[in-house]
Amino acid sequence: MERTHTPLVGSIALGLLLAAGAAFVLRMGQSDVDWCRGVLNALTKGKTSVSRQIDWEHLTALGVNVGATYRGLPNDQERAKYQQTFVQAFAAGFQHTGGDVNRFNHWRVLTHQGQQVVVAADYEGKQKVLLMAIPASGQKKLESLQWQ
Repeated sequence: MERTHTPLVGSIALGLLLAAGAAFVLRMGQSDVDWCRGVLNALTKGKTSVSRQIDWEHLTALGVNVGATYRGLPNDQERAKYQQTFVQAFAAGFQHTGGDVNRFNHWRVLTHQGQQVVVAADYEGKQKVLLMAIPASGQKKLESLQWQ
């Protein structure tokens, strides 16, 4: 017995496929935003597990070339200590200045060009924008964290 599909069934299947594809494209950008939000949240709380989500070799943070210092460390033990100290110092500094992670709003993908995606978030009351750069493809790792 031969099966035949009606044009209606084919049209519905095509429509569902196109809708799923569009949703996937939208979620890709949103997942970058959600990922950056999660990394920032972990950094501001001093969660050392966030270290795995940072590109230590190339990181620039708040005007400092962290990667250069990191690359200059003599061994893995010193690098691990540096990562832990950096995360704890970031959290302490954020809390000391009265920072509140809930004051970041209007999270969005600012640019998606070439090898990098830049996610931006406005900081309420400071009239500043936080920029977080991550690779456009491959494993997500924080490459840059800067104020604008």
